[in-house]
Amino acid sequence: MKLECGPPHGNGGYGVRIFICAIALISLACLLVSCAKKAAPPPTDPHAGQLTTQPAQSLYGKAMQHAVGVAGCQPNLEQVRSAIQMYRDDHDRQNPQSLQALELPPKTLSCPVGQQPYQYDPATGEVKCTFPGHAQY
Repeated sequence: MKLECGPPHGNGGYGVRIFICAIALISLACLLVSCAKKAAPPPTDPHAGQLTTQPAQSLYGKAMQHAVGVAGCQPNLEQVRSAIQMYRDDHDRQNPQSLQALELPPKTLSCPVGQQPYQYDPATGEVKCTFPGHAQY
C-alpha cells in the first residue's frame, strides 16, 4: 500500500489523504515524545559532584574520578617531579629527604581524589600516587 500526501490522481479523496497524513505525523510525534520520556537518565553516583576517598563503583563515578585525577593528580605529580629536579640541580644531584623540603603548597603533595599523601622514595627521587588507577601518572 502506497501512502501519498500530494494531490489525488483521479476523482476525489484529497481530504482523506490529508487526514491520513496528519494522523501519521501526529502518531510519529507522539512516538518520539514517548521514546524521549522513556530514555534512561544518566547513571548517578551517590557522591556525584563530590570528591571521595574511595574508588567509585558506578561508571559515572569512575569517569568523574578519572577526570579529576587527570585534571588534578597528574598535574600535581608533574609539579612535584619538576620541583624534585630543580632541587637536585641546586643540591649537587642529591634528592630531597622529604617532599616537604620542596616547600610546595601542602595541597600539591597529596592526591586531590584520594586525599592521600604522595608516596616518595628519597633514595630514587621517585614520587607516585597510591590511589587506585593513578599509578600510571
